[in-house]
Amino acid sequence: ISLALTSAWAARAVPDTGNTETPANPFSAMRPLFTRANPFRQLLVAFLLNAVGNAIPATLFLLYVSDRLARPDWAGPMLFVYFVAAAVSVPFWVAVARRIGKRRAWSAGIVLACVFFLAAPFLGEAQAALFWIVVLVTGFAAGSDLALPSSINADVIDWDELESGYRRPGLFFALWGTASKLSYALAIGIAFPLLEWGGFQAGANNSAASLAWLGVLYGGPCIGFKLAALWLMRDYPIDETRHGEIRAALAARAGG
Repeated sequence: ISLALTSAWAARAVPDTGNTETPANPFSAMRPLFTRANPFRQLLVAFLLNAVGNAIPATLFLLYVSDRLARPDWAGPMLFVYFVAAAVSVPFWVAVARRIGKRRAWSAGIVLACVFFLAAPFLGEAQAALFWIVVLVTGFAAGSDLALPSSINADVIDWDELESGYRRPGLFFALWGTASKLSYALAIGIAFPLLEWGGFQAGANNSAASLAWLGVLYGGPCIGFKLAALWLMRDYPIDETRHGEIRAALAARAGG
């Protein structure tokens, strides 16, 4: 119900009335986005790495709570707390982005998540209650992933229009959606073989070593992928000042 109402409002409030020409061969025109160093390729790879970092613990969450913490009854409530925290935090991250910039705000969210995912390998059945804090804070940090990378991607669409002469938001968000789905495929392809290699079997009486390995996989790769995304975005060139210059140049071009 809320999606129908807000979509109708958004379509009316932000009409798509601009006319634009498209390349004669859109696939050839798309190739430089991947073959040359540019802000979109930098952002897309960083987004994919961070998304894989989020998808691995999401893939292992039920196993971690049920087997590592021995509290399967907490799985549903914890997921609810996680997603509510993520949704509630979005206005906070938007406000932070307005003060320090989108890239820095997103980086702060990544660092916050990494700090609390560090606890995952060290929690067990005796410390299960502490995982509520991890769920709450990492959910709060996930709000930055929900709002800020897509907003940065929207800025890149303006950069591409200035560089290429074409406005192609459909292409950019199609590639964005593909990367988002690819992250879950990669997470499954990474997490489950490594889990099996460590001797863990779902629903079985696992050894202490295999349960410890589950804890390491839940938090370790997540931190590694997120830090890789953070490093990749360290010198991202389109900040708020640069985006303002791009918008001004587009307005001047439109005005002749």
